[in-house]
Amino acid sequence: WEGGLREGLVAERDAGARVADSAEEAAERAVAVDVARAVRNEGTAQQLAASAKASRDLAVEADALTKKAFALGRVSSLDVVAAAQALRAAELNLAWRDYEWAQARLDALLSLSRCSP
Repeated sequence: WEGGLREGLVAERDAGARVADSAEEAAERAVAVDVARAVRNEGTAQQLAASAKASRDLAVEADALTKKAFALGRVSSLDVVAAAQALRAAELNLAWRDYEWAQARLDALLSLSRCSP
């Protein structure tokens, strides 16, 4: 007679196996969420970069039109400076959004490569 030691060990090992299974399921869910988040972030960054490019293109057009209007005497030099400043800000924003998109693509690629079975 061992006093229930064997049954206790079996129950303890079963509980340990259930805990390990639960930890594995939680890790799999966390990985799936991370991958989905990385892919979604990449899509969002791509759309933001496209929007920044469109804004920059509009700023280029506005700058050119402002310079033409200045040549015709319709606007002041302050307007030309403001348009040039807006163009520089749009170009800086585009560069930043392109960087964010590249970073998001890299994050998505790394997430997919680490998590693929």
